[in-house]
Amino acid sequence: MSLFTGQLYPKRALGFLALGASLHDILTRLKAEPTRFPQLELVYSRETPIDEPVTVNLPANGIRLRFDGAQQRLRLIEVLDFSRNHITFNDRDLVRPATAAPAAAFTFKLSASAYSPDKDVVSLLSAVPNQTATSMAVFDGPSWAEARPTLWTATLPSIKSNPAIPRSKDVPADEISLVRIHGGGAIQLFHQSSLMTGSEDTNDEEAVEEDSPGHVSGECFYNYFYLGFDVLVSTPTTPSRRPPGYNRDGTVPEKRFTSASPDKLVATKLVLHGNLPGSYEFNRHRRCCWDIAYLEDPASETLAPNSEAKFTEIEEALNERWKSLYPEGESEGRQRGMVLNRGWGDSPGSSCELLGGWEDSSATAAANLPKGADGSDDATTTLFGFPGLVFEVLRNGHVNTVTVF
Repeated sequence: MSLFTGQLYPKRALGFLALGASLHDILTRLKAEPTRFPQLELVYSRETPIDEPVTVNLPANGIRLRFDGAQQRLRLIEVLDFSRNHITFNDRDLVRPATAAPAAAFTFKLSASAYSPDKDVVSLLSAVPNQTATSMAVFDGPSWAEARPTLWTATLPSIKSNPAIPRSKDVPADEISLVRIHGGGAIQLFHQSSLMTGSEDTNDEEAVEEDSPGHVSGECFYNYFYLGFDVLVSTPTTPSRRPPGYNRDGTVPEKRFTSASPDKLVATKLVLHGNLPGSYEFNRHRRCCWDIAYLEDPASETLAPNSEAKFTEIEEALNERWKSLYPEGESEGRQRGMVLNRGWGDSPGSSCELLGGWEDSSATAAANLPKGADGSDDATTTLFGFPGLVFEVLRNGHVNTVTVF
């Protein structure tokens, strides 16, 4: 095994491990170098994978990575064993704590008998000869005390501003940070445009021109794994009906797409992936965040249900919105769901060795078994349909994918 070598960028990165990077991106990079990262452990909460952090442990490298569950962004990098890696700072070996800068919090051993609340801890440490750090943490913030309360929720700078990304290479485009579903075939894509403030660019005049799929014969899917969604292109179809009583704001065009060529292929479906740990499709796509804009009610201060909500909450709101289209008493009982069994065998992400157990007994990890073989992974899910929407729901009640049409 070759040692992991990384340059320390306080508040930003350790080598290619950059704060703000997605869980999908990091796992893909780690799995691409099995000789350098021979063992991976994925630790997550089976019942609440969105509310609790997701941890990637690299025991052979002495490193632990922690991601928030909602957006699956890297929030904390911990070095637990300096003998299993080679870390540099300002192109020099990191050999003393004094060479570090703020936002890299070091941990030192101190005898319990020597500690007292009345004593100066810094003086105690400096009095011990050959005192060495036992661990290190890299996070975004001026100090650990200030960063800790909002570690999992604070807005992170754009990944493009990270010094760990070589300037000689093409700077990647900002990722899609939110998909807003307006119904009737209308959606909005938001991306993080500011390098440091985390503001959202909602200008609909700014479009990305792709190669025309008109030369493709028949319908097909375009898979955007690093954006977290798939697009079905086919001949034009009638969009789903608009939500009753919903008036879109001016940022969402009302004009329908028309084509001079009836056989020209257009986007007719969008599949948004949740990338939830434990799901059969885990790590095929990056997590895509979404909300259902037409369920938002400013008058009652009701927020739009989003990708962090459990399906029961989303289902209740959708039943209320669409109840006028169904006979009396049918709207609440009509959703029975259709079971989807993806079958036995390894998922596309199972090349990552996922072993169970870590320090939190309430968390669980996927075993190195065929998906669904031990019941820890959801090979069987349930599909629920509404006008223009199909939800794939895991056994823990969280939505893993949404199909918009």
